[in-house]
Amino acid sequence: MTDGPRRLLASLSCLALAACGDAPTRLSTTAPPRGGEVASAELPGGGTDDTSTPGGEKRRADGVVFLHGTSDHEASPYKCDGAGDDFKCVAKSAVDTYWQQPTLDSERTRADGSKRPYAVLGCQLAAETPWPNPSPVRNPTKKPEPGTGACVAAQITKFLDGPDGQPGTADDVKDVVIVTHSGGSNVARYVLQQHTARPEFERVHAAARGFIGIAAPNHGTFLADWMFTFGSLGSVASSLTRLFGGEGFFDDDGVAFIRTTSMASFNRDPAKLVDLSKDVAGVPSFMASGTFPDTKGDDAKVACGGSAETKGLALLHSLYLGKDDLPTFRDDCSDGFISCRSAMALANGDPSRVLFGRLDDGRVIGRTHFRAHNQSRLTCDGLDLDVRKKVQELLDGAAPSAPPTLAANDSPAREWRSVLDPLSVARAGFTRFAPAGSPSLDARDDAPATLTLRAAPLFATGSRVEVDVALDGVRDDEATTTHGWFESPSRDRRVEATFTRRPDGTLVASATLPRDASPGTWTAHVEADGRGEAGAWTRDADIALTVRRVVARFSELSARAVDGGVEVSAVVDVDEASRVGLRATLVREVARTAIALGAPQMSRDVQRGTTRITWKIAAADLADVHLRDVALVRHDDASTQAVVSEVPLAR
Repeated sequence: MTDGPRRLLASLSCLALAACGDAPTRLSTTAPPRGGEVASAELPGGGTDDTSTPGGEKRRADGVVFLHGTSDHEASPYKCDGAGDDFKCVAKSAVDTYWQQPTLDSERTRADGSKRPYAVLGCQLAAETPWPNPSPVRNPTKKPEPGTGACVAAQITKFLDGPDGQPGTADDVKDVVIVTHSGGSNVARYVLQQHTARPEFERVHAAARGFIGIAAPNHGTFLADWMFTFGSLGSVASSLTRLFGGEGFFDDDGVAFIRTTSMASFNRDPAKLVDLSKDVAGVPSFMASGTFPDTKGDDAKVACGGSAETKGLALLHSLYLGKDDLPTFRDDCSDGFISCRSAMALANGDPSRVLFGRLDDGRVIGRTHFRAHNQSRLTCDGLDLDVRKKVQELLDGAAPSAPPTLAANDSPAREWRSVLDPLSVARAGFTRFAPAGSPSLDARDDAPATLTLRAAPLFATGSRVEVDVALDGVRDDEATTTHGWFESPSRDRRVEATFTRRPDGTLVASATLPRDASPGTWTAHVEADGRGEAGAWTRDADIALTVRRVVARFSELSARAVDGGVEVSAVVDVDEASRVGLRATLVREVARTAIALGAPQMSRDVQRGTTRITWKIAAADLADVHLRDVALVRHDDASTQAVVSEVPLAR
């Protein structure tokens, strides 16, 4: 590909990136239980539960929270005003350039026609990861970033405080549905999944009655892979990016973390996104996405949200996403930026968890004509009505809508290929997975080889890193050379890889990380060159590796059955004061099948030295129950410090 077309496609990628905002049942020791949980819990203290008005009518203390995608809106002040149903907290730029007021007003409408309070958040979703980041990509001072989860939780908490700005008073907002678009979904998932990490996370989690992810990159997006393969591409003119509600550059952490290989690790990391489940730590989740290619529709449908933008996203689909490639979660279906497989991941094949979109088996739910990425957050073709109906069901107690209509679909039905079934944990532990890299992103059509990388997901600074290298489709007479390196999160440091073969013949790229290596997401990059009948060829692939600085470790870990549940006893050694958390998977063996009962968690502040933590997990029935994947996490830098794959349960 020549430089001219590549620059054009890079601009299109930036344009689309500007639009991207981007556990089974919950067992919690600190938040109110939700229906169907096996755990018991104490209600958080503080405040009054009196929601009556002076006239004796019940005050409806509910609201909707809107979170934008991968763009930066922190420069727009987040302000609260109004009272009662007119109460709102908004970052104005996220209203004007992203959601638009008609969308907000429609989706916050109650079943009786009144409008509920709402919040429109504004944070640096293009610049930062959701979690604390000790090694930013582009921060010139290389100072740790707090992560956008802290910003999002703080703004939601301010909304929950109500008009008087004081928690625990009569005007508090008690229940919310969180509506996200694009990359904002991953930030909301992080806050909900890691709800014991910070008090404000817990308050958001306790108030959340539902989570709606529109065009959510649950598996990341191939376009982010492509973006970082070719390096820093910058942004297009601000006049173009503003059309999508974006600002600035798109080679920063907010885009880097949604590479498909990165998300493959983060979706299994106990300190980050944890899993892909229909319930996000007990909060019901509902998915929606556009479905290119869909050429049906009239000009009005194409024009909604901007015809140039819709056509540009269609071009991106045909160039990059119109493929069926499981390693990068492409399935020849997308909204021009996020593949349907990525957007539908949390639904786990359940149509009742889909507002509109296409499942892996080819079923198309709802009206999807010309629902491109830029359209899915606006009032295009009744999208706002689909979202409004689900918000009403969750907050108003309105009767559930009829089962979704499965629209006719020209493509043949395909077998549903779920990457992770959260109900079966025999293969779902963090330590049991190895994320696979993608085939080359810049290979010519005449290149015969397919290059794939595979590695364990978790490494420590100063440790030896090994990545399995598979090069398929190469004949013995095609001489090849292979080289590679490991690159730091901020891309300012490389460690060259050496290549050896194990006794079984597996090619391994390895290196020893420096003891002062930056923690965070390192990238292993491998290139292979050769010459065959078609001439010279090159393949390259990369894979994300989680590198952590070991600060905390288990010195003892045991579990025993007690009256009403399981008591976990952990002795933890820490090198510096930290906020640490414990997470486990409670599993029941049924006919040699492991069924997850829940993923309880707890957190506490510990000082340097040795601390014993006693943790009670409430459960009614312990028959055939085991404890799997007990993880020690450090919330200060969102790192998983240790994972014990199975802990025997003494009875």
